[in-house]
Amino acid sequence: MMLLLLGLVATAVAQPDVITTLTVPDTSQFPIVRLRVMTADFQSAPLPEDQFASLTLRENGVPVPDFDLQFVPVGIDAVFVLDADETMAYEDGVGGTRLDQVKESIRRYANRFMSPAGLDRISIIVPDGADGRFLIQNESDPQAVIAAIDAYDPELAEDAPVNEMLQQAITHLDDLPEDDRFQTILLYSDGNKLSQQLDYPALAESPVPIYTAVLGGLPTQTAVANADALSAPSRAFCLTMPFAEESDPIFLLWQRQGNQPQISYQSFLRESGRYPVSINIGPLAAGVELDLTLEPPRIALQPAGPVIRRAGDAPDTPLEALQPGVVSLPVQIVWPDGIARELTAVTFTVNGQMQPQAAVPQPDENGVFQVVWPVQTTGAGAYDLQVSVEDALGFTAVSEVQIVTVAEERPSLPTPTP
Repeated sequence: MMLLLLGLVATAVAQPDVITTLTVPDTSQFPIVRLRVMTADFQSAPLPEDQFASLTLRENGVPVPDFDLQFVPVGIDAVFVLDADETMAYEDGVGGTRLDQVKESIRRYANRFMSPAGLDRISIIVPDGADGRFLIQNESDPQAVIAAIDAYDPELAEDAPVNEMLQQAITHLDDLPEDDRFQTILLYSDGNKLSQQLDYPALAESPVPIYTAVLGGLPTQTAVANADALSAPSRAFCLTMPFAEESDPIFLLWQRQGNQPQISYQSFLRESGRYPVSINIGPLAAGVELDLTLEPPRIALQPAGPVIRRAGDAPDTPLEALQPGVVSLPVQIVWPDGIARELTAVTFTVNGQMQPQAAVPQPDENGVFQVVWPVQTTGAGAYDLQVSVEDALGFTAVSEVQIVTVAEERPSLPTPTP
């Protein structure tokens, strides 16, 4: 999945030069709906947080005045591509080789900017003959990223297959699960030979931003121009990196993209259908379709067995003293639409007579709740049991009638001694 939304139909409006996209609405806790806002300017930086103060929301064309907006960590997908040719052995008088600076740059990202919750997926591609190979793929542990780059000790060739490695990185990101989050590439390169190595028109179609760190203490104008010709069309930028810390502006941008604004609101919809959801942030606008399927629950009364045995200790134990005096009966509820909801009413009847419950029972994590039947005055015989419910959306369900037999059991009178 790339930067733009995949899945349900979404619209993104780029004005002024800011792409604004809504992720697929999450209805798993309906009527609460959650969706995230993805923004990217001409360098793929997100909007500043204070600009979201002007956000307005509409559902099915109706304004939603009450909603919650919070920034939530979602992580990013990033691929580091190393144009590891013979120029990476240059020292440039800045302390260590260019490869040392590249390694330190990746360490800085892992130590200072990578998601501490393990949400980022980091890959590194290095030269391998005429193609590239993955040093690591989709690594979420910062220490594993550091260990991989520390162990990299290549024999540097005259040229690296940089165009092939970039295409490999693009394909890799496209093949990742659709998690609606920022994806990006950072190329470390001397830059001077990129104009002879890269297929600029093809890379200009990249759906992910390609940033470039131009290595060396005094990079040439040609190197910078070559890097900019790669990065700018992909909505990224290039920078010069004589020292590892010069790459921090890219990592700060990535870190901001890894924390997205999430909208939560109470939907007023109560019927299945496809409904437009849209936002405005000043002149920016974006929309997405909410594909909503709502169905009534299904319930089934599940007594432990067909017979409830009430027993006493003495032959003359009165009916009211037989045990048990109260019976709990499990009820299984299933949500065909996959949206579990609060129950607002539960009615339990025995032979058509309502059996009041102390409170409205709620299903557990397995979709089971209990109804209570006071049987102190219930004598032997067959009884028709039935349960009906109403949920928070107003949907109702009625169970099939279950016939349960109540049996009275007392010890027999002792046989008289002649």
